[in-house]
Amino acid sequence: VIFSKASLFLVLFMADTLSPYLFLSNVHILSSVTLKLSDTNYLLWKTQFESLLSSQKLIGFINGTIAAPRSTHTVINGGVPTIEPNPLFEAWFCTDQLVRSWLYGTLSEKVLGHVHSFSTSREICLSLAENFNQSSLACEFSLRRSLQSLTKKGKTLMVYCRELKVICDALASIGKPVDESMKIFVFLNGLGREYNQSLLGFKKISPS
Repeated sequence: VIFSKASLFLVLFMADTLSPYLFLSNVHILSSVTLKLSDTNYLLWKTQFESLLSSQKLIGFINGTIAAPRSTHTVINGGVPTIEPNPLFEAWFCTDQLVRSWLYGTLSEKVLGHVHSFSTSREICLSLAENFNQSSLACEFSLRRSLQSLTKKGKTLMVYCRELKVICDALASIGKPVDESMKIFVFLNGLGREYNQSLLGFKKISPS
């Protein structure tokens, strides 16, 4: 890319005045992203973080639509072309590093240890998506097995209900919520013989 001095001044002026992402260091990240990313809350964390970036017109830094400009460009000075740093790249780089710092601030120490070496916010998010999408699938299978095998045997009704809620909440947190009819079925199915009469009575109720 070749700029004259006059056109370079215009580019610099536009970058300083029209860029949607140059002056965002006063955003309070912790009030927008209330979760620290851990092994169990990736989808909830992702929703919060992407909402923050979308509100600041920065989502393109992690989905690839705001790509890095060339780091240098050619400027004509007195008829002689010279290679100089591209101010648009500097603006992009500084903002990307801001997004990167926001990411790091919302990760648990364990997760941070896996992505601290990546140099751009997009690289971090791609790595997180690859790792957590796989672990979310394994987590879903494990939770559904726990749901299917849940019984009240040897527990108080309160403890049984609490365990059912914990499993259902965990499934919801990875984007796999359990519908209400399934919750009722699992609850009644796990009650055991002592509640057989209640279960039979429930089954005899005709749908309205």
